[in-house]
Amino acid sequence: MRRGLNSRIFMDAGRDEEPPYYAMAFKPTEVAVPAGRQLTMAALEQWGLTELKQDATLIVSELLTNSIRYAETITLLLYAKDGGLIVEVWDDSSALPVIEEDRFMAESGRGLFLVQAYSDDWGCRPVDGGKVIWARLKARRGA
Repeated sequence: MRRGLNSRIFMDAGRDEEPPYYAMAFKPTEVAVPAGRQLTMAALEQWGLTELKQDATLIVSELLTNSIRYAETITLLLYAKDGGLIVEVWDDSSALPVIEEDRFMAESGRGLFLVQAYSDDWGCRPVDGGKVIWARLKARRGA
């Protein structure tokens, strides 16, 4: 475990695990989103998945921003699996996200539209004490 930007952040790297992963937990503060993006870029670099950086950092930003608004504790998990990336954001809010079609042109509230557009698959599941929102991105090598 490594201390990050403040004492409310911790990071764990399961590089020898199968699949390899990175995890970061924190309170919903202004450092959460940039810290999550930095972790995502470092993980993708480590795993040789740099072609996913732009889409993955956008998805991580949107999912963390949503959690910051509604939760008290947040954990970001990144997995390298099947040549791609799985992003999971766990939080302690039981409110499940809903895409509201009439919000597409709004200035805010479009995060899940972006997650849906930039991921290959995404979803949400309730868990004890909250929920997990996840997204899967596939590498498109040679495309």
